[in-house]
Amino acid sequence: MRTSLLLIALLALPSVASATPAENGIFVNTEVMNGIFVNSGSLSSGYVTAAVFGDETIDGVRPTWEAYKPGHYLYYPHIEGTGLAGWAWEWAVGGWVWRSGEWFEGTVMPAGLYNKDTGKTETITVRIADVTSYAEYGVGMLLHNIEVQSKDASGAETWVPMCGTYTNLFGAQSPVPAIALRGEWSLAEYSPVGGDHISDSPYRVTFACASGALGKCAADCTDKGICSLLGIPNALGYKPWTPPIVGPYGTVLRDYAAEHQACTRMVRADYCGDGHPWTATGTQIDVYDRMGVNTAVMAGTPYWMYEATWNEDGAVRIACERLNGGAVTCPNYSSAPWAAIAPATTYWACFKGDGMNDPAARLGNLRRQTIALPPITPIHF
Repeated sequence: MRTSLLLIALLALPSVASATPAENGIFVNTEVMNGIFVNSGSLSSGYVTAAVFGDETIDGVRPTWEAYKPGHYLYYPHIEGTGLAGWAWEWAVGGWVWRSGEWFEGTVMPAGLYNKDTGKTETITVRIADVTSYAEYGVGMLLHNIEVQSKDASGAETWVPMCGTYTNLFGAQSPVPAIALRGEWSLAEYSPVGGDHISDSPYRVTFACASGALGKCAADCTDKGICSLLGIPNALGYKPWTPPIVGPYGTVLRDYAAEHQACTRMVRADYCGDGHPWTATGTQIDVYDRMGVNTAVMAGTPYWMYEATWNEDGAVRIACERLNGGAVTCPNYSSAPWAAIAPATTYWACFKGDGMNDPAARLGNLRRQTIALPPITPIHF
């Protein structure tokens, strides 16, 4: 169901110039991989992971019930593009009908809730309260309002927004939208698989909040102003649902899924590629890449300096200036290329210059230097 007031407001807005890839500008780092820390009523504290369909399991256990939409039977729904699709039994026609996208509004699903303290995942219930397409405004994905079932203080059933809320155009609180992504990511920290895309099954769907790293990196918006009004102020445009382009001799010319994974490391400053963020939420960054989806706009300006270059496994190079005064030590299991030579001291091997010339790098970023840090003796590559 469309939010009519918001549509009216969008239609009433003056024309906003569409941004080219080179005009994407400044983004904001976040410590959070996805969603908000849910601690409401009967729910254990944790982060929502993936909704599951068919024979998929949660922490190795198959849920005792399957996804449904009130008044309909669903046959193995799954993700296609940025929304759900599948067969639904329609009583009016007495048969199965193929449905997709916005039709799945109202669907109730089993999902996982991951507790970082215990490392365990329990089964909870989530629903798609709303699905909206703003394709005509340059928004390149369906937006989902996902709610988590809980109980209030009196024990009455209630639903809470999975992604939290933002202040909309009218000064009221609206749910932060989520983007449906195929598969599941590990929310563990200090783990060999921390932050990894651990499943690519179409029957596991991660609803990536626009406020978290997964959502920020995937969000695809031609018009940044419109997306900001919709609760997506940071859209980096690495849309993992887009197939890779393979050139002559098998050369991969573009792989948004790989760029998206690298982006999730960058946005959280997950240097070691083990799921642990080293950033502070709110840190400004300026992003660039080999494909030209984003290009640095603050290069050469005061207080903006090269920080790191990244790939799917973490940082490929990190700048000496970025880490002055603070140690980053990767565990031995890290897949970062310098893990074997990293000094287990307060210092870290660092790099002078832009590490994008390293063939392993996919993305790079500048960071705004906002504090004066004490000098240290850097260790250079």
